[in-house]
Amino acid sequence: AYPLLPVVTSGEQASQLERNLHEVSEFLRLDPSLVTCREYSSIPPEKRCVTLAELKRIGGLVRQFCRRHGWGAAREPHARIGDPWAVSLYDLVYNVVKPLA
Repeated sequence: AYPLLPVVTSGEQASQLERNLHEVSEFLRLDPSLVTCREYSSIPPEKRCVTLAELKRIGGLVRQFCRRHGWGAAREPHARIGDPWAVSLYDLVYNVVKPLA
């Protein structure tokens, strides 16, 4: 159903990815197809932006999910991040974007 989700070897992995995608897209109020489909925008990169409201929703996602799931640190493979204020954009991508892409 989602072309950019990685190929998984078991039904359990697939259902976990589906749950994660649903949870993140619902929290951020995004259409899941916008997360998983590659599209090329006609808007020049310098004119694309993230609104303050979107940044606040992302911050809420980080605070909630980091505590609940015990996020891993992107630059230290075996380290865990317990404090949401210590999350970097690398960690956000490592824990949310990469598993879905």
